[in-house]
Amino acid sequence: MMIRYVLPIVALSLTACGKSADDTADSSDPGCGVEVRATYPGNQSTDFYYRGYIEFQLSQPDETAVLSIDGVDGVSTLNSRMDTVFFTPDENLEPATTYTASLDYCSGSPSIEFTTSSLGASLESEVDITQQTYRLDLQSGRVVVPEGVGAVLQDYLDFQILIQPTTVENDSITMLGALASDLDNNYQDYCDPTIEFPIADFSDAPYFQIGPQSTTIAVSDYSLSIENLLISGTISEDGTWFGGGSLSGEIDTRPLVPLLFEGEDDENAICDFILGFGVSCIPCFGDEEVPFCLEILAIELEADSTSGPTVEMIEQEDCHEECAVSIDNPECILE
Repeated sequence: MMIRYVLPIVALSLTACGKSADDTADSSDPGCGVEVRATYPGNQSTDFYYRGYIEFQLSQPDETAVLSIDGVDGVSTLNSRMDTVFFTPDENLEPATTYTASLDYCSGSPSIEFTTSSLGASLESEVDITQQTYRLDLQSGRVVVPEGVGAVLQDYLDFQILIQPTTVENDSITMLGALASDLDNNYQDYCDPTIEFPIADFSDAPYFQIGPQSTTIAVSDYSLSIENLLISGTISEDGTWFGGGSLSGEIDTRPLVPLLFEGEDDENAICDFILGFGVSCIPCFGDEEVPFCLEILAIELEADSTSGPTVEMIEQEDCHEECAVSIDNPECILE
């Protein structure tokens, strides 16, 4: 699969945006001096994703911190710095249901109350999602991997991807994708080839998962490899949008060095840059001798329904009657 992006996808691994955290969890006992700095979801939030995990961020490390949800079985874990504690439920939470999350740590036992959104409820019987085109906003969520460098390159995510379900059969769904036009994001960029996604797992409908698979992306004049690319989300009851989206994979940073650092010829420049934030590159695709790759995970992505046409299949770059530069492409023959 070939995707041609006009902006550096590596920015996704360095950007945190979207929904705000909340720092209102009650932690009045000073205890060891560690405080709850923020929570996901926020206290009294009413739109938490039913497949999400709960997160409490601490002002300092605390290896004793344990997070739980009343009446829900799951696993509490700490990040490598021991200043963020997560709770991952064993089973998905129920849509439109209120829960209480409690933290047991060295300064006390604060708690928050939150309610899940309606996402996860079954699609309405008359809904035909093949009649929808979804516009995925890559600035609508937040990046949790790699940690600590989320807001560095936020502006680079100012583009959107159109996703068009084409068939739904049994437990699978097929989709086409396209880069949205800079002039009108209801339409695809007709100068870029269409993205042919692999068949997505739809056995847990309305949740879908595309991949994981290896992917090649053309960034300007450079080819970029993404290993284990996975995209997922949950379609709303009425089929007009999807939320809880995630995007993950491993990217080779070397082709992006001249795009992000003009005039730089050191292929390790991006890895050196993020090292200043305490983040290290990893070996590329199992090659232990080449630590030039970044693992990325973006969550809480959302996509609304467009008012434009369905995604059209375009196989060749700069070769479509709506693409002005097609006339200059000697390999393009239009009927």
